[in-house]
Amino acid sequence: MINNRPKVSIGMPVYNAEKYLRESLDSLVSQTFIDFELIISDNASSDGSSDICVEYSKKDKRISYFRQPINISGWENFRYVLNEAKGDYFMWSAANDLRSLDFVELNFNFLSLNPEYVASTSPNIQEGDNEEKDKVINFALKQNDNFQRYVFFFDHCWQSHGIFYSLIRLSELKECPLLRDGSEFFGVDWGVNLFLASKGKINRTIMGKTIFGNNGTSQKPNFLKNIRTSYIEFYFPFYKLNMYVLDLIKPLSLIKRVRVMLILLSINARFNFDRFKAQLKQFLR
Repeated sequence: MINNRPKVSIGMPVYNAEKYLRESLDSLVSQTFIDFELIISDNASSDGSSDICVEYSKKDKRISYFRQPINISGWENFRYVLNEAKGDYFMWSAANDLRSLDFVELNFNFLSLNPEYVASTSPNIQEGDNEEKDKVINFALKQNDNFQRYVFFFDHCWQSHGIFYSLIRLSELKECPLLRDGSEFFGVDWGVNLFLASKGKINRTIMGKTIFGNNGTSQKPNFLKNIRTSYIEFYFPFYKLNMYVLDLIKPLSLIKRVRVMLILLSINARFNFDRFKAQLKQFLR
């Protein structure tokens, strides 16, 4: 590091992650790119996560550990580690995810050479999946204008974790209104992805890898119920995301805005249909 200001900041929000935290931390502190800081925010965990974080922070001066006195919600914890970042580039890394040891180096090198790209990530796979060709997610958002990137994103939005957890230019990310005002809703990560797509292209490297764990916040019981703030979200779960996107696409032509709105309606319809099928299946059992 030069003048104690790292090139890359990594933010890790943690909550009750002791089962997988060590392996995740090892994949970060062993990166081939070493000029980074790792910011850990423990969201008042009640398991052994705190002890593990303290242990690692004592061994590696690049790690800054913060423990929240009370639980500040998952999204607030994501915002907290971002606000502590000092590097030129930033990435979130969940406490149950694993990165290939060359992840930061590959994506940093790409962004350094390609200023028209706002973010870069690597192929990803879900924990437990075989690394078959159809299981690896490797789409990028390299289209020449933001409308094309929006449409292509929605074609792949259900597998867009890798975009949210990419290496991002910090100055661009901090302009996102969802991160300034703390808005939390179903699909807020998609909102961040779409904001990035409005700012520039998003790369996907050929090499490198992320393995996403199966214990994410969105997979917890009652996740939707806990973040829902109005009755309309029961029928239109992506209602707040839709409102955000409609504001984001205002500069587009009317025809393009209508196309995006139709896409948003179809996503809500698909989600409700899948939810109905799951509930019916449970009822029949």
